Parts: sequence; structure tokens; C-alpha cells
Amino acid sequence: MKGKKFLAMFLSAALSVSLLVGCGGNGESSATPSSSSAEQSSAQDSSSAGGGESSEVAQGGENQGEPIVIRWGHNWTREMDTTFRDEVTGEPSFGEEEMNARLYAEQQVLEKYNVKIEFVQYPTDLTQDILQSVLAGDPIADIVRITNGTQGQVLAQNVLQPLDDYAYLFEDEDDAWIYWGKVYGHNYFLNNVMRFGSNDLLCYNIGMLDDVEALKVDGKTKYPADYFVEGTWTWSVFEDYLQKIDDYWKQQWDGYHAYQTDYRAATLDAIYSNGGEVYGDSGLGIASDEAKEAVAFIKRLISKGLMYGEKQNTEDPTDDAEIDGLAEEGALAYKEISQINSNYYHLLDVRHGPMVLIGPGTMVLASVSAPGNRFEMGLVDDLIARGAKVVCYSQEAVRKDGATCISLGEDVGPVAGGLGLIALCQLISYHKSGVMGCNPDQPDGLDAWIRID
Repeated sequence: MKGKKFLAMFLSAALSVSLLVGCGGNGESSATPSSSSAEQSSAQDSSSAGGGESSEVAQGGENQGEPIVIRWGHNWTREMDTTFRDEVTGEPSFGEEEMNARLYAEQQVLEKYNVKIEFVQYPTDLTQDILQSVLAGDPIADIVRITNGTQGQVLAQNVLQPLDDYAYLFEDEDDAWIYWGKVYGHNYFLNNVMRFGSNDLLCYNIGMLDDVEALKVDGKTKYPADYFVEGTWTWSVFEDYLQKIDDYWKQQWDGYHAYQTDYRAATLDAIYSNGGEVYGDSGLGIASDEAKEAVAFIKRLISKGLMYGEKQNTEDPTDDAEIDGLAEEGALAYKEISQINSNYYHLLDVRHGPMVLIGPGTMVLASVSAPGNRFEMGLVDDLIARGAKVVCYSQEAVRKDGATCISLGEDVGPVAGGLGLIALCQLISYHKSGVMGCNPDQPDGLDAWIRID
């Protein structure tokens, strides 16, 4: 990322970006494996993007030689790039008015700050392109757009530079909506449109809705957008709306679903619309009343058959796969952060061998599914009897003498429930590193990427 002046200039232009990532150029990797993001940002402020040398850009129109190029990664450059021309028609993707506005903004940036914007199309999957390029020491761009569903994957790899130092640019209440809240204690993202939280759109087939008589008011179909405009589009109205659609179309079409979507995105939308959050300024918020209400609403739609997601399979015996994967990652985090050997096993698999290694001085973090699961509770009893320090994490409340029990209070599903588990793993790892005298931000011998010559 360039210096503060570059970012201030860039944001002042009439151009928009969803999420920002600062990545140094000139082949120098900005993926230092440290959770001390402020240090990472400071180290990168002097880096150069697009192959140019780092330099101070004078304000007030003074040209300092060749323009400095800022590369902007995008998954659909035609909606941003004024140089794009359709390969068949030769036409740009903008109308005349929008094209003129964008060209004017670009010219102002060039004249005032001697900076040009170069849009870079992601060649394949944007998550893969961002992570691989940064870890290889050659970031694909200085600023990148990240779409919904990929933020967590990218953020978890510690390749983003925080934007904390630029908060002053958004102090005006008219600009505050652009600056996202903190995630893991820092600001990493900017919004490109005025919205709160998750931003998946509700798309619907007008023709199919028109066939449902129950949706008509005074002989005319009332669409979700109509309810939204009049301020009456609530969860209860949405649920009733879906029920009317389902009552009609399930008789006409075998395999029909009133509301087909990705249940994860729908859950995030519901959480944010209810004033909740997964992780924000106050830390982990997934266990808040607002988040629980939202998850319960989505579960109710699913249980009533009003909502269906392609990734949803409530009868799949591996429906704890999300928590299973997070537990494995948690064990790895403990090993890296506290520099003590740790292992991950499916809970009941501990009886098949690993049990012999458990005794006094062993800490076991057990994610238990339900208080009534006698097999899991029986294993916990045996672990306690062997002298292990046992922490039971669960969604529904669990009571077990001899163990420390931490629960969310109710079942919120494997996806949301897994978030609390990974947070607990990280907290335990962090505090254990203090006991061991380790620096949790700079694990000894851990590199961001490995090169094999």
C-alpha cells in the first residue's frame, strides 16, 4: 500500500470499492505471519505497487515525473474499467454520462496526485489468486475487491493490511458508512454502497409470483419490494409470503422450493438485519440475543420447508463437518501459538489409541454435541478419571462435575456453533503462550510461505 496520502486521494475519487487489501509490489511479500497488523501496515507503507518506486506525491497538482500506478484487483473489471471495450461490439460497458463521470474522476486523481488506476481482472478464483500471489511475494494488486463468502478465507490468512490509520478520512457522518467495523480488533474493509452488514440481494421471479392469487392486493400482486418501500417487510411478513408461495407452487411443481439460497448467506443477512453481528467492536457477537433470534428464524424456515439451500442436508450424518474442520484448525493454532504439541481427533475416536497418552497434565478441549449424548459424556468421565483437565464446549448447556463447561445456551447449528469453538481455541492458545513465554504474534520458525528449490 502506498502512503496515507495515496489512500486519502484514492478514496476521494468518485470510484467505489467493496473491500481493500494493501499488498506491496516489486515482488516483496506483504504476508508477514504476524497478528500484529499495525506493525505489518507500517512496514508496508513504504512499499511500491505496479513496479514504480516509492515516492512522496506532492499536493496541489505538482507532477513528480511518471505517474504512480495503483493496481486494483477486481472479479469483473468491465464494471469499473473505462478502458474496457467489448470484444464483439467494441463498445464500453458504461453509458455516456457514467463514462464521462468516471473519466473526470480519473483525470482529477492524475492531475492532483500524479496517480493512475490500473484494473486487474482475477484470472481464476479471486480467493486463490489473492492468497497465492501474496504468499508467493508478488501480490496480484494493491487494492482488491472481495465478494461475499470469501472475506473470512482471505482474512484468516493474514494477508490484509489494516486501515486503522485512515479512520480520520471517514469521521464525517456522511462518510462513516464506508468504514466497516472492526474485525479481530482492526479495520480491514470498506463498503462501496450504503448498507449494513451482509449484502446478498433477494431476487424473485415476478412471473411466478403473479400466478399466486394469495399474494394479490386489490387484484394486483404485491411484491417484496413493495413491502420494503412502505417499511413493512419484516420477518413475519416474509415467512407468511413464502408460505403462500409454497402452498400454491408445491402443488404445481414437484421439487419446488419457495426460497432457494445459500443458508449461510441467509443466516448472515438475518443476523445483521436484526442488529446482531458475528464479530465486531465488542468482540464475538454470535451468541448475542439478536444473533440467536436470527438463526432461529432461518431454522424455522428450513424446518417448515420454506427455505432450501444447495449445501443444506439436514439428514447428512456428517453435518458436524464445519465444527470438525474448525477443531482441527484450533489444534494447529494451539501448536503454532503456544509452541506445544497438540492433536485433533473426532471426539469418540479418542478411545481408539489416543486415550493412552491422556493423563495428569493433559488439557482436553472437547466439543460435545448435546448433554444427552451418553457416549460423549461417558468419554468425558473417563478423561476426568485419568486426571486430564477437561473443558467442554457445547451449544446447549452441559453440566459435568470435574470439567469446565462453556456453552452458547442453545443450539445454533454447526456453522454458527463452530465460531465459538475456534474463538475458544485461539483464546486458550493465546493465554498458554504467555505462560510458556512465547510471542504469539511471531511464532519461531513459522514463515508465510515455503519455497522448495
